[in-house]
Amino acid sequence: MDQVALRLAGTPTWTYLGGKAESKKPLEVVVRAFDREIEIATGEGASEPTGASVRVSAGEGRRLTGQHFFARPTAHGAPCRISYRGV
Repeated sequence: MDQVALRLAGTPTWTYLGGKAESKKPLEVVVRAFDREIEIATGEGASEPTGASVRVSAGEGRRLTGQHFFARPTAHGAPCRISYRGV
């Protein structure tokens, strides 16, 4: 399972991390925030999240289960780094 590093823009807009619509079982993804607090969420499709968001504090990680995955900073500010694995 590969880990991906990504830099999110400084605006609180959703970034699509990936997913698999044809997967029979839900995927499990671990997202870690490095510079500041972010939100992560799941969706039924690749266009936008449909599930409730979960906050991830800087220096921590959270696990989500679903089909498609999204992340965004919680507020305007400097770009922030995240990593994720499982997609």
